[in-house]
Amino acid sequence: MAKINPNETKINDNDQNYEERSLTTGMKMVAPIGASYRYTQGGKRFCEIRFVVLKNLDKDGPNETGLMLDENFFLAETNNWVWGKLAACLMFTDVFDNEDAKDVERLLFKDGNRLRVKLEETTYNDKTKLRVKDMGRIVKDGIAPPYSETEKTTITKTDELYAGLLKWRTDNGWKQDMLPRYAPKDPLASIGDDDFDNDGDDWDTVPF
Repeated sequence: MAKINPNETKINDNDQNYEERSLTTGMKMVAPIGASYRYTQGGKRFCEIRFVVLKNLDKDGPNETGLMLDENFFLAETNNWVWGKLAACLMFTDVFDNEDAKDVERLLFKDGNRLRVKLEETTYNDKTKLRVKDMGRIVKDGIAPPYSETEKTTITKTDELYAGLLKWRTDNGWKQDMLPRYAPKDPLASIGDDDFDNDGDDWDTVPF
C-alpha cells in the first residue's frame, strides 16, 4: 500500500484563485432567484425570498456580484404594503395572493426582474445582520430589459444552490412549503395515454 507523507505536499497559503467576499451595507442591484414558505418557532408562516447581487451600485464599492441575501416577507395583512411595494418595483400589475405559491412564483420569476435595494445592519437578540431597508425599481428607457448573458449565468448558478438548500432542508426534516418550480419531477408525467396500447391485452405491440 502506498505511503503518503503530508510533509511533501506543497500548499500555497496565498492562493490567488480564492477570494473571500461578504456583503456590505449600501445600494445593490439584485434579482430574486428563489423562494419558499417557512415557519417560525411559533408556527407563523412566512415567505423567504432569496436574492442575488447583480451589481454593487455604490461607487468604488467592492465586487459583490454573485453574493446572496435572504429576506423574510411575512404574510399578515399589516405587511401587505411591503408585498405591494415589491410588486411595484418588479412592475408586476396583476392582483396576487401572497399565500399562494403559484402567484408568488409568477411575481418573482420573470426575465428582467431587478431591484435596487439598500442594505443596512440591524441587531436583534444580540445578532447583527444585513437587512433590506428600502427597495426601488430599476429600468432603462422606461422598461426592464431582459437579463444579459452574464446575469443569466449568475442567476442560474445561485438558483441551483438554492434548490440544493431546499433539498437539504427537506432531507433533514425542516418544515417548508416549496414553490411549484422546485417540485420533484414525475418521470411518468410526460407519458400520455397514446404511448400505451389500450386494446385490452397486457402488451404494447408494434405492427410489422
